Amino acid sequence: MAEATESSCRTRCWLGAAVLGVLAALLLHLAAGVALVPSVLIGAFVAGLGGVLGPGVLCPARAPHDEVAPAAPPAEASAAPDPAAAPRVVAEAGVVRAPRASAPSGPASGPSGAHDAARPVSGLDAALARAQRPREGGAPEFLSAPRGGKADDLKLIRGIGPRLEQLLNEVGVWHFDQIAGWRARDIALVDEKMTGFHGRITRDEWVRQAREIVETRKGKG
Repeated sequence: MAEATESSCRTRCWLGAAVLGVLAALLLHLAAGVALVPSVLIGAFVAGLGGVLGPGVLCPARAPHDEVAPAAPPAEASAAPDPAAAPRVVAEAGVVRAPRASAPSGPASGPSGAHDAARPVSGLDAALARAQRPREGGAPEFLSAPRGGKADDLKLIRGIGPRLEQLLNEVGVWHFDQIAGWRARDIALVDEKMTGFHGRITRDEWVRQAREIVETRKGKG
């Protein structure tokens, strides 16, 4: 049935192409004034072209339907692995593995809170312990103004001139006892603020001189 329908379609395409070729020849000869022989040749070409291309466009061949292969049944889900299977396999192979010890959640410590002797204290642990301890003496004392409205003459310390005294006052240092109480961190903190005079605090021994002045004043008092 499909072959008869396709043959009929091709016949109709050739008839239509012949009619189209005749019309093209008449139009060229009568309307465009082309000579009869060229008009006939062009009409024949149009008819042949239409007869060849028409069936391919209007009458596509129908391929027989392929038989649809039945869908393969879904594979059965693999059984969940038996947790006991792995130990059995290891035991049959003759390999014995010691259980892995879980790491303790916190640092091991004895009754007194000290580190376990089996766990040596590293340099990082020691540094962290020092950082967690409160700083002795707190930050250096900086004042917004001299106590009692009267500042000490810091120029009595060898190495401090008018410019350095001014810088110290701007930082908040007005008295000898402030300098006498400095520690290494305090010296480093103040030294950062001594723009253009870095290193003078330790090089000229300001802390030692300030302590001597404070002790001398206490003796006189």
